[in-house]
Amino acid sequence: MKTYIYMNVDHDIYDALEDEFNNFYRYMLKFNKIDKILEDNKTMCKGKGDMEFFYVLFLAGIVNMKGGVKKLHNILSRKITDKKLINKFIYDYIKLDYKSKKNMWSWNEVEEYGIEGDWDRPIKFTNYEL
Repeated sequence: MKTYIYMNVDHDIYDALEDEFNNFYRYMLKFNKIDKILEDNKTMCKGKGDMEFFYVLFLAGIVNMKGGVKKLHNILSRKITDKKLINKFIYDYIKLDYKSKKNMWSWNEVEEYGIEGDWDRPIKFTNYEL
């Protein structure tokens, strides 16, 4: 099972992505994709109203497609002038996505995000070996 961590999203970022997210969610509803997603993600998704889960799914869908990081940057750049805010959001998202996939957390992150035990893979706290 993959460990998902929900990061705090700046209100400006949320506003800039709101139209794109709403289009994504309407598409999912229109073509009955949500039922399949709910079935595949029973342990992580709380139902059709779990907007945090669908927001993460939306971001993953953009970032994981070819040229996705550039596309996300372009979407945000159209509505936000603060490049540091955009770059920090993208960096933080990619970092958390990578750590979720590799299940590689610091002790601080385990405490901060409330990551619980019972992982499929052991958590790696460091790459150092004797």
